Amino acid sequence: MMKFIVIVVVLLITHCAVSAQWVLTKSPTSLNAVGAHDQYLFVGGEDNGAFRSSDNGDTWISINNGIHSDSDPYPPTVQTIDGLENNIYTTVSYGGTYKSSDNGEHWALLFHHLSFFTLITYHNKLFSVPYGVKGVWVSSDTGKTWDTDSVGLFSGWAPDNQQIYTTPVIVSDELYTINADGKIYRSTNDGNNWTITYDRVEGIFKKPYAINDTTLFVCTLDSILRSTNRGVTWQNIKRHTGTGPLLTINNTIIAVQGYLISISSDNGDTWKSINDNLSDSTSINSMTIHNGYLFAATYQGLWKRPLSDFATVSEQPQTLSFPTLRISINEFGDHATVQYYTEEDIEHPKFEIYDILGRLLSSTVENFVQKGWNTITIPLNTLTSGTYICRASGSGFTQSRTFQISL
Repeated sequence: MMKFIVIVVVLLITHCAVSAQWVLTKSPTSLNAVGAHDQYLFVGGEDNGAFRSSDNGDTWISINNGIHSDSDPYPPTVQTIDGLENNIYTTVSYGGTYKSSDNGEHWALLFHHLSFFTLITYHNKLFSVPYGVKGVWVSSDTGKTWDTDSVGLFSGWAPDNQQIYTTPVIVSDELYTINADGKIYRSTNDGNNWTITYDRVEGIFKKPYAINDTTLFVCTLDSILRSTNRGVTWQNIKRHTGTGPLLTINNTIIAVQGYLISISSDNGDTWKSINDNLSDSTSINSMTIHNGYLFAATYQGLWKRPLSDFATVSEQPQTLSFPTLRISINEFGDHATVQYYTEEDIEHPKFEIYDILGRLLSSTVENFVQKGWNTITIPLNTLTSGTYICRASGSGFTQSRTFQISL
């Protein structure tokens, strides 16, 4: 007869006060890019290749199996890295663009000596713009083959000077991109045809960003411009000293101007600096939001700061709660059944079991759970009698409680 030991653990949701400071993680230095996928963080930089972290940047492992550069020493220089759908994509200097389907354990070459700026998915297609090649490229098979026929993008005067430099962005189920001359193009049919919606955005090094379903931004070297009417008219809303990156979470915009990081909660009308202890020499090369933190890739390394530091910034849902965990351990101690309750739908909640010395025994991540009671089975190596810790985490905070097992 099977025996089950039932432990009820009550978790009181409390948020510890955190000083408003950026913290430098134990990452490699000279970073060009940071990205996220599943429960992992990814970084890449100068002559050190790609790295992965599963603990918000506390520890890192090298993931360069298959990445190659023709001129750089091994590991190569990584320019971009980020997760998209079920894959990770990275660009290597003098090497090309690579794809990984196993979170960086192995990489497959997509294009030799062809570097993509960024990639997006839209209507089950992959969109990007390769460096030095005309047009917007579209793939229906995750990058194996590409359609390069961008009808309408190079019509008009001096098409050779109308190089598209930026991957399209999505606003109100439409695609937008911008060329070197500042012409804004829109596509309403998956990039098959493009029409000009605005004749000329002034400035150098222009890059578009989509913040929500109604607002389109363009960052230039001198300013940030905003359009709320499908790119027909534009308003200069901020003096700028860099072309991004620009991020959004909920109703808050996070903008980078070289070393200065600012946030706005009113669609860009007003801004507040969140640099604090970052020095003026800390140039931000890339940013991402992951697991309740804002991460910034710099040449000094990867900095992080809790989103809870910002009064108007928090990942949704804000009220993830594990008020009760009901843990059942079977008589062999080889798996735990955990019942838990959440107050909101939530993506990627994580459950971990540690021994009393803090050694991780098992970790399981749910893909998506709905509001209410849920059940998850956590595989374990055989446990003996003793004290253990169950840790539940998600949406920017973590709760842990101990429990006893007597077998």
